[in-house]
Amino acid sequence: MRSSMPPSLGEDALKEFWLQKLPSNVTAILASLDAPLNELAARADRVLEASNQQCIDVLSREQFNDLAGAVSALFLQVQSLTKMVGTAGEPSRQQPRAPTQLDVQQPAQSCYYHARFGSRARTCRPPCNFKPKSGENSAALAAEN
Repeated sequence: MRSSMPPSLGEDALKEFWLQKLPSNVTAILASLDAPLNELAARADRVLEASNQQCIDVLSREQFNDLAGAVSALFLQVQSLTKMVGTAGEPSRQQPRAPTQLDVQQPAQSCYYHARFGSRARTCRPPCNFKPKSGENSAALAAEN
C-alpha cells in the first residue's frame, strides 16, 4: 500500500485508510492499539489466522426443491398481480347497475335540495330543472320554495 500511495500522505492517514479496509472484527481489535503500521500489519495477520472461520451453508436437495417451488409459486403470484394491475385501468365488464329511485325521479340538473328531498324540498337553488310528478300541485311547491 505504501508504494501505491502518494509520498505526501502521512503515516497516520495511511493507517486510517488501511484500517477501513480490514474486516470489522480485526479493526475492532487493532483500533485500540497505538503501534507503528508494520506492527499493526503483523498483528492483523495473526488475528486473521486465528479467526479464519470458513462457513459454508449447505442445502439438501429436498430443501433446495422446496425453495425452488416457493420461488415458482411467488413468480406465478407476481404474474397474476401484474395482470390485475394492468387491467385495472380498463373499463369494467360488469353488468350496469339498475337505476335507483333517485336516479329515476330526479333529472340530472336538479339542485341539491330537489336531488335530496324530491318533491318534499322546501328550498330550491338555480339552476334546477326539477319537475314534480303529475298530480302534484306545482303552485303549492312554488309557494313553499
